[in-house]
Amino acid sequence: MDTVSGAQLYIRFLKLVQGVQISPNGKDLTPPEMHLLEDVALRHFEARPYTVSEALALQHQGSPATLHKRLKRLRDWGLLRFEQHPSDHRTKYLAATPLTIAHFERMSDAMALALKS
Repeated sequence: MDTVSGAQLYIRFLKLVQGVQISPNGKDLTPPEMHLLEDVALRHFEARPYTVSEALALQHQGSPATLHKRLKRLRDWGLLRFEQHPSDHRTKYLAATPLTIAHFERMSDAMALALKS
């Protein structure tokens, strides 16, 4: 039986996820948009959502103006939603949507398939 290297396994996974479309209307996310969505999803699954202010301060992701445009686009595509804190209406949080969660479920399925192949 052949041993699959970590690199081969990862390449197999990449091939499986190349066709995954996550945004409505068949639009592809740019790598920076995907990275931002992943950051928000990580915090979502840790039950520590980002505030919009925290997200705009992610200097490694771009300027606040650029981040604001990316957040708006992700929201417009149904991948993020902004929620207000129940007791402090000045603070808005970024929340993953069912569409975003479904995307990461598909990614998980692809990872499991890559491991089985």
